[in-house]
Amino acid sequence: MNNNSISLRKFPYPYRAALALANDIDNTPSLEMFLQMMKLLNSDSQTSLGKGLGLEVGSSFWFFNATKSPQLSYFKGIDSIENDFAVVCRELWNSGHIDVLHTYGDFDEGGFKRKFAEKSINELTKYGVKIQTWINHGNKNNLQNLGLYDSQSGAIPHHSAYHFDLLKSYGIRYIWSGKMTHVIGQDANKTLNIRAKNFLQTVLANFKYRHCEEPLFDLQNRLRIKTLLQDGSLVWDFQRFVNAWGQEQILDINDLTKQLKPSIVKTLITNAGYLIVYTHMCEGLSDFKQFPLKLYDHLKFISKMYQSGKLLIATTTRLLQYSEIQQNLIWQSRQEDQITKIEITSYIEVLDEKYKLSENILEGLTFYCDSPEKVIISFKDKNLKIHRNPKDYMGKYSVSIPWKKLEYPDL
Repeated sequence: MNNNSISLRKFPYPYRAALALANDIDNTPSLEMFLQMMKLLNSDSQTSLGKGLGLEVGSSFWFFNATKSPQLSYFKGIDSIENDFAVVCRELWNSGHIDVLHTYGDFDEGGFKRKFAEKSINELTKYGVKIQTWINHGNKNNLQNLGLYDSQSGAIPHHSAYHFDLLKSYGIRYIWSGKMTHVIGQDANKTLNIRAKNFLQTVLANFKYRHCEEPLFDLQNRLRIKTLLQDGSLVWDFQRFVNAWGQEQILDINDLTKQLKPSIVKTLITNAGYLIVYTHMCEGLSDFKQFPLKLYDHLKFISKMYQSGKLLIATTTRLLQYSEIQQNLIWQSRQEDQITKIEITSYIEVLDEKYKLSENILEGLTFYCDSPEKVIISFKDKNLKIHRNPKDYMGKYSVSIPWKKLEYPDL
C-alpha cells in the first residue's frame, strides 16, 4: 500500500508543463546553419543567430538522400561515403541531441530497399548508439514509413519495404506515423481551452477528415497512443502539435515563430500538458540574416519560463520516455522507523510486456510528501541520490530524482 501522504507528481519539480521541439531535418540549407541553430538553442555561447538560450533541443537526422534535391545526410546520396554531417551526427548521438531517426533517408522519388535499413542499423550499432524514436517522412514514395495510413509499408511482412523487424530488435520504441494536433498540451488538465480544442478536432474528424480510415487526431488527447502495427508489433505512436488554428502550414522557421508565441506557451503551462512541436526549424533560412527577430524574442520567453521553473524543455525522446515512465511507474512506500522509504519497481508493464527500467531513465521522477527530510527513494535495493524540494506552486513539498540537462558539445 502507498502511504497516503506520498503521491507521484506529474512533472519533474518544479515544472508545471513540458515542451519539446521535434525538428525534421529535411530542407536544412547547410551544415553550418544547422550547427548555429543547435548552438543557439542548446548553449549559452554567442552564435551567428544571437546569444545562446541554454535550452535542451534535439533533432532528427537522415542516413541517405535518394533525391536530386540537396539535403543534409550522413552518407552521400545512397552510397557508403560519409558527408561532413556524419561526424556531427556521432557527436550529437553521444550527447543525446540527435535523438530521432527521420526514416532512413529522403526517398521522395522512390527507391527504398531493405538494404538501406540494414546499413543504417549496422552503423548505429557500430557506434553503440541507441535511438528510440522514429518520425515518418515525405510522400507516398517513402514506403519505409511506419503506421496504418495508406502506403506506410515498413511494418508489412513480406512487403519489399518491410524493415520493422530490424528496428524492433534494435530498440525503436516511439514512432510518429502522422498524427497531428491543434490542442495546446496532451495528457493535460481538462481546462476550458482543452475542451474547446478537443471539440474543434472532433468536428474536423467527423467532417473534413471523415473519409480517413486512420484518424489524424487522437480525440482522447493522449501524447502517446498504443498502436498495433501490421506485423503484430505494439509501439507508441505519438502526436505532434502543428498549430492552434487549423490551417495548413509549411512548418518552417516562420511558422515556428507562430507556434511558439508566448500566448501558446502560457496556455500550455495553464493546461499542464506535454507538447511536442512539429517543425523544420532551419527551413527558410538560406541566410543568417533571415532569422526572425520575433522568433528570437519568443525563444527568450521560453528560456525565461524554463529558467523560472515553469516549463520543462527536453528532447523529443526524453519527453516521451519520461511521460511513459511517470504514467506507468510501479512503486510503493513504507515506514522504517521514522523514515518513509519509496521503492521503485525495476520494470513497468506497458505495450503488453514488462519493460525493464534503468537508473539513468528515472531522472525527474518527483514524489509529493509531507516531510522531505524523512524520505528516501530506492531502486534495485539502492538508495538513490535525491533532491529535497521546498514547496512548489501548489504549496506542496516533494523529493525528486534530479533531472539533468543534457550537456551540449563544443562543435
